Amino acid sequence: MCLLAASELSHDAVKKHQDTVIAALKMEHDISVRQRAVDLLYAMCDRDNIQAIADEMQYHLETADYAIREEMVLKVAILAEKYHASDYIWYIDTLLELIRIAGDHVSEEVCNRLIQIVVNRADVQTYAAVSV
Repeated sequence: MCLLAASELSHDAVKKHQDTVIAALKMEHDISVRQRAVDLLYAMCDRDNIQAIADEMQYHLETADYAIREEMVLKVAILAEKYHASDYIWYIDTLLELIRIAGDHVSEEVCNRLIQIVVNRADVQTYAAVSV
């Protein structure tokens, strides 16, 4: 399904199964199935469902196995930047939430990108400072 999600022709058809994939992420006991669910959510993400997918992945991150936490954090950070980099408030909120939830599993690159956005955008500096 990841290959189908990557294709423009079948992307919308795969998106119809988003709820099923999220259920697999939440309820499946096998870590390999949860890993594939994370990969598929990442592949099926677009501008229309970024907030829902990011929220679900962040919600699951609190109870996720340590083996997949770092990858989940990285994928949410990439998706947030890819689809909502122009909405700096949502982007800052998303990355700060990742840091709050995942702590040590957040890579330096993700933290550095957040710092770079805040330093270079005077219009969000006060908001970021208050949020932190």
